[in-house]
Amino acid sequence: MGKSSPQVLCQFGINYMLEQTQRLVDELPGVQLGRDIEAIHRMRVASRRLATGLDVFNIACQRKIQALAGRNPPR
Repeated sequence: MGKSSPQVLCQFGINYMLEQTQRLVDELPGVQLGRDIEAIHRMRVASRRLATGLDVFNIACQRKIQALAGRNPPR
């Protein structure tokens, strides 16, 4: 049986946020050394995209998050 649309959207959101988190982490060495101004820029872009992803996908993933936490999702 195929996944329903909310499940697909939630999985996409999780993958998107993991990608942005990885991009943010990848820039840490360059930012810490302070030698590459572009590393700071890329880190800021990744952090803004991550924050936006959390806002956008929060609603779509709320039931999944609550189920993982052992709570009954609202209906």
